[in-house]
Formats: sequence, C-alpha cells, structure tokens
Amino acid sequence: MRVLFDGRVTGNDGIGRYVKNISLRLAKISEIEISCISRNNIFEKLISNIIYDDSTHYTYNEILIIDELISSLKPDIMHCTDYRVPFNKNNTSLIVSIHDIFRYTDPSLCYDNNEFVKKYGVATLNEMMKVTNVLNRCIKHDRVDYIKYLKAGSAHFDYYQHMLIWAIASSDILLTPSHFVKNEIMANFEPEKTICVNHYGINHLALDCTDKSKLPEMIAVTKKPYFLYVGQYRKHKNVETILEALKLTLVKKNANVFFVGNDFSDNNELTNLIRLLGLSDNVRMIGYLPDEKLYNAYSKSCGLLHLSMHEGFGFTPLEAMSCGCPVVVSDTQIHRETLGELGIYVETRDAIQISNEMIKLLCDSNTKRETYVKHAQNFIWEKTITSLIDFYGIANKKENGGY
Repeated sequence: MRVLFDGRVTGNDGIGRYVKNISLRLAKISEIEISCISRNNIFEKLISNIIYDDSTHYTYNEILIIDELISSLKPDIMHCTDYRVPFNKNNTSLIVSIHDIFRYTDPSLCYDNNEFVKKYGVATLNEMMKVTNVLNRCIKHDRVDYIKYLKAGSAHFDYYQHMLIWAIASSDILLTPSHFVKNEIMANFEPEKTICVNHYGINHLALDCTDKSKLPEMIAVTKKPYFLYVGQYRKHKNVETILEALKLTLVKKNANVFFVGNDFSDNNELTNLIRLLGLSDNVRMIGYLPDEKLYNAYSKSCGLLHLSMHEGFGFTPLEAMSCGCPVVVSDTQIHRETLGELGIYVETRDAIQISNEMIKLLCDSNTKRETYVKHAQNFIWEKTITSLIDFYGIANKKENGGY
C-alpha cells in the first residue's frame, strides 16, 4: 500500500509528537510504502523516501505541493496529518487527522489581522487569503451544502474554517484523537462520512529516557517541591491562573512552578507578570526539555498543572501519568474521557480551588503512582499504529470499490 504522508509538522507540541511517532513507526511496516513530505532532516536515514518542502506556512505553495505529489506519485492513500489538505485529491483516498476544532467553535483563538501581520508579514497574509479564495471555490463547486457552515471572522479564522470545512467535505475518512472531537465535528457539521477515533500514544517518554534518576539541573538546584506546566503559552492554556493559584499556595506551603516548553525560553510578557505578582523566587521558565529529561522532571514532581480550556486529546496529562505524576486538570469532557477517575478536576479559572489541590499534593506521599502508570499504559503508539493501518485498509478498499 503506497501512502503519501504529510510530515511537515514536527515541533514539540501535540501534533508534532503525533507526526513524528506515527511516521517513524509506519516506515518500519513492510506492507506500507511511505513517502513523507518534510520541512527538515528529522526523518533522514529513518525513512527512505523523503520529499523536502521549503514552502512557507499559510502559503499557496504549501498546499499546491500536495496536489502535485498526488498527481505524480499516484499514492493509494494521502494522509494529511493536520487540517491542511489538497485542493484536488484526484482518485487518491484521502485520510485527514483532525486534532481539534476549537478555533472554529471559538474564533477569538485565531489571530486578528494585525496580530497575523505582526507575526507572519503582509505577504503571507495575502498568500493565505489567496488559499482561502481557492478553497471557497472548491467548496462551492463540489460541496455547496457546506457553505452554510461558514462564519464571519478575521482572515486567519476565514482560512482556518475554509481549510477545516474542505478537509471534512473532501476526505474519505476523518481521524480524531478522541470521542470528544468526533462528537464536536458531528455536532457542528453533520458530515455523512466515516469518522474514526484513533487515540494517540504517550509511551515515548519512558522509551527515550535511559537514566531515570537524574533531574534537569535547573530543577535540581532549587531543592524545593515543585509543580510543572508543560506546553505552550496561548490564550486557552490559562497560564495566568496557575500563577494566581501559586500565590495563594505560598501563604501556607513553599513550592516552585516550572514552565516547560519553547514558549518559555524567553518570554518577557510572562516574566513581567511573574514579577508583578511577586513570584520571581518561585517560578522558573525552563524552556524546551528533551524527552529523556522531561520524564525525570515529571516523575519527581508534586503534580502537573494543566488548566487548558480547550484540548482535542491532551498529551501532557497522560505523559505525566506515564511517569507516575499526579495531574491537576480543568474539568472538561476530553480530560474525563482520557483520564477517567484519576484526574484531579478543578474549575478552570478557580485559583482558590486549584491552590487547595496543590496544597493537598504537597502534603501527599503520592500513593497512586503505580495506578497512574498503569492507566497511561492504555495509550501506547503500537495501538495507535495498529488501528491506523486498519483505517488505511478501509480507505484503500473504498478507492478500489471494495467497501
């Protein structure tokens, strides 16, 4: 089975983890002949057929290369690992992974035009609007019934919703990481097509960690009990409430919070807020940690603080559990689905409730460590791959008229 795989998102966020772990495992399966589109050399020597793409994000060429490769390679399956999909899939079966749709349900999470220009420039804004216009024509020509789902918003939101709607309309199979995202798609778009839940894996941390005793130096030197936040600095991640909760906690217990992720290597906005709240002695921004160090940071932590208002799957709470770490999480449907009864659930913006749970964890000996690890073992990449290959088979039968 010949699969064209979009491997261009390879950061350290959830989608990047998904792309890297899936593509490298697919390359080891003999019945899959994978061609991988990549923006860097991360897959070099690991995947034999790599197509390098230097197009800029949000541009016309970023989408056009998929059309051109489908036309030249004629794969059985095109797997788009984000919502960016070809204008024309020809006769190839199209599988699209949709990790969440919260920018559609909450357009305020998209950039307004000024924010977009500041980050990406005017030329990229114009390119993005060009893509949106092409997608609009595609929808009107092939699936005019989907036009009713379009809403007003910024240029970035308009691009996002057009790409999302075209992905749903043109795909043969949609893959979601959770029943929550599947239900969100069904409720907002009512698509008449196959939507398959393909839970992600989180066992990469334990596999990559060779020394499970050594703490990262920036954490070890403080010699205080600590909590972690691991992820991005975005509106919906609710980082500010973590700081408010820490300030309340420090009245009764001494502890640190470490912020881990690329967004916390040099963040003046957050640094100023930390200083304003008088938390400079108790908050550290560590920046990126490789998986072998992240495992140890989780395993020695009093708990992960994950108060996101929107998630499609939620890698970091399950990653933390895989290391035996308790998790304080926002009480949302997706966390209830993936964490079950083991999550410590709080109201997303209730700093007092969050602080109370932090204090309990500071007094706790973590007797549930083994229970957390056992629960996380339900989410392994081997299961994800097994199911994914089954879905590839279904899509391939559809292409050949056998389904």
